[in-house]
Amino acid sequence: AVGHVGVTLRKFLSAAPRVEIRGEKERTVLGSKEVVLSAFAQRSNCEGKSRAGLVYSWTSSPQIPGYKDGILSTGLELVLLKNTLTLGEAYSVSFTVVQGDVEAVVSVMMHVEATKAVSKIKGGNRRVSLPKSLAS
Repeated sequence: AVGHVGVTLRKFLSAAPRVEIRGEKERTVLGSKEVVLSAFAQRSNCEGKSRAGLVYSWTSSPQIPGYKDGILSTGLELVLLKNTLTLGEAYSVSFTVVQGDVEAVVSVMMHVEATKAVSKIKGGNRRVSLPKSLAS
């Protein structure tokens, strides 16, 4: 079987840091659960590159309400509290790493679904009666 995969290549004028978000690039999350995304970043060691530390930021499109200036986190991990994401929405979450004057960006797509309903019976008699034929 032959398949087609979309790949986007972008050439930088200089070496960029290596970045990735761990896990699937497209995922389904439950709106009623906490969502944790972890990233990896490695500084470029190419000659002439800035030796400054890396600067991280997480953003999303559409923006998630409640975050100042649209920045979700400035660390290697992003934690979204339960009930923060809108059910039925798809979010493109991006992790950006800046090294000197060069930045590298990687993104994942998150589809938000509702948690499946769980039926509970409140009250009632816990005793179950069996027919006489099964009781002996």
